Amino acid sequence: MNEQDREPLTERQREVLDAIRTLVRARGRTVSLEEIAAAADLHDRAHARSHVKNLEKKGYLRHLAGHRGVELVDDPGPGSFPLIGLVAAGAPLPTFSDLGRFEFHAEFPDAELFAVKVRGSSMIDAQIADGDFALIRRDPDPAHGAKVVCSIDGELTLKVLRRPKGEVWLYPCNRDMKAFKLRPDEGTFIIGVLVGVVRKC
Repeated sequence: MNEQDREPLTERQREVLDAIRTLVRARGRTVSLEEIAAAADLHDRAHARSHVKNLEKKGYLRHLAGHRGVELVDDPGPGSFPLIGLVAAGAPLPTFSDLGRFEFHAEFPDAELFAVKVRGSSMIDAQIADGDFALIRRDPDPAHGAKVVCSIDGELTLKVLRRPKGEVWLYPCNRDMKAFKLRPDEGTFIIGVLVGVVRKC
């Protein structure tokens, strides 16, 4: 259910929900009434229970059967990002979308993150291997030296960005592979910057 389809919240209910959302994302798990009371500046556990019940009735929270905590409804939670496809650490690979979500327990609160799965070995000297998941923050104008994901004619690649003499070049982290120039007038553009790598063993 989308938020616009639910019963509207009072100002105080919105404040409590925002406090719970922040708490859940910081903890990376369901939270207790005691934690909610402290985070939302409520008097005690009873006041927290009252707010939680109202938020449950309006469809914003869910109480877990047999569990002391509550969780957010329709909230991806911390460490959960859209998995938009495969990114080449080598020659560019076709772009895919809507592949679900990539979830792991880590604290990356930035809502502008997405994940791509690495294919190839052009970034191996940067400890980014085939099969790793790269976490990318959307940024169309990253700094010199940043590891970036670029779209080249609709295909994705992961490289190091360098700007010698006003030009834009993409460099692999593999001495056996060559750099190439990024030409914005030929359907190429930068999507975002690498902020983390996860290796699922």
